[in-house]
Amino acid sequence: MFHKPSHTLLQGLVVCYWFIDADAIPYNTKMLPDGFSDIMINLGEPYHLVWHDGNTQLVEDSVMFGQRTKPLLLQQPGVVRMIGIRIVPGSEYLFSGMKASDLVNSFVSLTDINGNIADALQALSTTTNDADKIKYTEALLLALLRTDAGAEKALQATHIIMAAKGDVVVEDVALQVAVSYKQLERLFAKHVGISPKAFARVHRFYSAFAQVRALQKANWMQVLHNCGYYDQAHFIKDFSYFSGITPTKQFTAKDTIDDFFGFA
Repeated sequence: MFHKPSHTLLQGLVVCYWFIDADAIPYNTKMLPDGFSDIMINLGEPYHLVWHDGNTQLVEDSVMFGQRTKPLLLQQPGVVRMIGIRIVPGSEYLFSGMKASDLVNSFVSLTDINGNIADALQALSTTTNDADKIKYTEALLLALLRTDAGAEKALQATHIIMAAKGDVVVEDVALQVAVSYKQLERLFAKHVGISPKAFARVHRFYSAFAQVRALQKANWMQVLHNCGYYDQAHFIKDFSYFSGITPTKQFTAKDTIDDFFGFA
């Protein structure tokens, strides 16, 4: 289901591709904030997004999502034919051409980014084998891709934060990439979308979530300590902010897109 990019220009900017074909998904799937942005090429029926404030949007075409700081529900009661592209944090601007802060908790149509991708989308709608899907997906991404001088330092900074699972001092990250704190904030606004501190906070939350979920009987305090949380109350506060519910309810619900697609 998961495939790594093959084109050299995409290998440092794309985490993976995933494909899903299903008659329908009978329950809402939740996308938790995880520090990643995604492109979803929709080749099936329209679906609905339910945002954290209750606002519902119909999605008919292929879109790019920005960073999320709140949970997002997907309602997919019709035929699901989708290609997902998980992009490396810091490459949001390179694929969208938009200031990444304008995409936070939002999305943009791929045809609005670049109207010349119709041929690649048409090819994807008719192909069935994985090799061709990857070929045309990469053609589409290369059509979207642009260059920018600040992208390299933004990518370096996100890699440092992710490697530390969010448990970092942002001022130290700025020193490591040889920019001032204010410069780092500006780079993140353009290339990531959320501030360096918010990005670290999301990764710390999601790392703790993934570790606790992976353990049948989690030693919560050890996990939280390893992730840089002061205590259980600190974690519960962050968890409720990012997921909308308490940890106990989320771990028993098993309704996240990660649970369905097996991301983590």
